[in-house]
Amino acid sequence: MSNTALPLTLLAGYLTEAEMAAQLGKSTRTLKRWRAAGKGPPYTLNGRSVIYNIASGKAYLKDGEITPRLSRPARKLARNSIAAVQGAS
Repeated sequence: MSNTALPLTLLAGYLTEAEMAAQLGKSTRTLKRWRAAGKGPPYTLNGRSVIYNIASGKAYLKDGEITPRLSRPARKLARNSIAAVQGAS
């Protein structure tokens, strides 16, 4: 039985700086700026090369999630609807 699958490599699960930039829709220059400012996804230095762990990149995006809030008019409408229902009970 021959195994035709590619062998696992030590760097499986990591992206190069260019690959991470492409995934985020940013330029490599932006990633460099973020690193200099202490922002952006966590990275690892492999010699002089910067690599990004895919799982850490996903966690970085997850940490940045924003839960939408209702706009002020929608909140007022919702409060009035709840009050009307409670008043009718």
